[in-house]
Amino acid sequence: MREKINYLDGVRGFAALVVVFGHFINAYYPALLTANIEDSHFNNFIDVKLADTPFNLMFNGYFAVSIFFVLSGFVLTNKFFKSGENEFIISSATRRYIRLAIPVVFSCTVAYLLLKFNLFSNNELANYTKGYWYLPNYYNFEASFADMIKKSLVDTFIYEVDSTSYNAVLWTMEIEFLGSLLVYSLALLIGRLRNRSVIYLILVILFAKTYYLSFLLGLIISDVYNNRTSLFNPIKNVYCKLLLICIGLFLGSFPQVVDISNSVYNYITFEWLGGRYYSMLLCHILGASILLIVLLNSKFLKTTFSLKPFQFLGEISFSMYLIHFIILFSFSGKLTLFLSDKTGYHTNFIISFCVSLILIFAISKIMTVYIDNIGVKFSKYVYNKFFRS
Repeated sequence: MREKINYLDGVRGFAALVVVFGHFINAYYPALLTANIEDSHFNNFIDVKLADTPFNLMFNGYFAVSIFFVLSGFVLTNKFFKSGENEFIISSATRRYIRLAIPVVFSCTVAYLLLKFNLFSNNELANYTKGYWYLPNYYNFEASFADMIKKSLVDTFIYEVDSTSYNAVLWTMEIEFLGSLLVYSLALLIGRLRNRSVIYLILVILFAKTYYLSFLLGLIISDVYNNRTSLFNPIKNVYCKLLLICIGLFLGSFPQVVDISNSVYNYITFEWLGGRYYSMLLCHILGASILLIVLLNSKFLKTTFSLKPFQFLGEISFSMYLIHFIILFSFSGKLTLFLSDKTGYHTNFIISFCVSLILIFAISKIMTVYIDNIGVKFSKYVYNKFFRS
C-alpha cells in the first residue's frame, strides 16, 4: 500500500488543480500561451505577457505534472528506504498496473459515451473562444468500444497518447507507470549499495532529457531523507529555504509555448541540452525537486498542505486529473455557449469555470470513492490471491 503522507497529498491536490486551471486557460484564453494578440479576448497587452513571467505558475500544467512525477518517485520508495523491507516494493510494483488501469478505463468509458451521443462541444467552443490551435484537436473521430478498451488498457501504458485518445491527459500514464517500475527496480537493485550515489549520478546523466529524471530525483531525495538526513541541515535556515523556494518557483515557471526570446527565460535555454523543450523539461523537474526538498524541511509548509482544503484536493487528485478534461470539452463548453449571448466574455468564463469546478469536485469525489478506491482494493486482492507467497 502506498504510504499516505498528508502534506504530500495536499501538494499533489494543489498541482492537480493547477492542471485543471491550465486546461481552462488553454481553451478560453489561448493568447496567454500563443501570444497571438489578434486572437485574444484581452484588451490589455500586459495581460497577454503574463504567460512569460512567473505568474504563469497559476496555469503551468507541465510544471504541475513534473511535481506529480517527483512526488511519485519519493512516495513510492519512501517506505522502502525507511524500513528496508522488499515486500512493500514487490507488492506495489505488482499492483501498479491494476491500480492505474481501473480509473483510466472508467474515464475513457465516460468519454466514449459522450462521444457516442455527440455531447462534446469543443469545436463550437473554439469558434467562441478563438482557441483554434487547441480545442478542435480532440474528439473528432468515430467512437468505437473495442478501440476505447484497447487504448485504455494497452496504448495508454505503452504508446504515446495521440489526438484520437478518449482522454488526452493520459499521455502521462505511460511515464507514470514505467517511471514507477523504474524506481521500484532501482530501489531493489541498488537501494542498499554503499556507493549507490555514483550510480545515481550516472543515471541522472542518462535520464537528463526525459521525464524519468523526475522519478529518479524523487527516489534520491527519499534515500537522503531517510538515510542521510544530515545533508539537509543547511536547508534548516529560513533564509536558505526562502532562496530555494524562489529558485524552485522560477525554474518551474519556465513557459510552455510562448515566445521567450525577449524574456529572462531565454538565458536558461541551452542549445547544448537540445533547445527550448529540453531546457523547459529540466527546469521544471529541478524546480519541483527543489520545492520538495524545502517542503520536507519546513514545518510551516507541512502544516499548510495538511489543512483540510488541501487534503480534500489530495484525496480526489487522481480522479480530478482524469475527469476534468472530459468535463471541460463537454459540459463546460455547452454551458459557455448557452451563456454566450447573455453575458460578457470574461463573466461567462468566470461563471462557466466556477460551475464546472464544482461539478469536477463532485464527480471526482464520487469517482474516488466508487472507482479509484475500489481499484486500489481490487489490486490488493489480486496480489494477495495470486502473487503473495
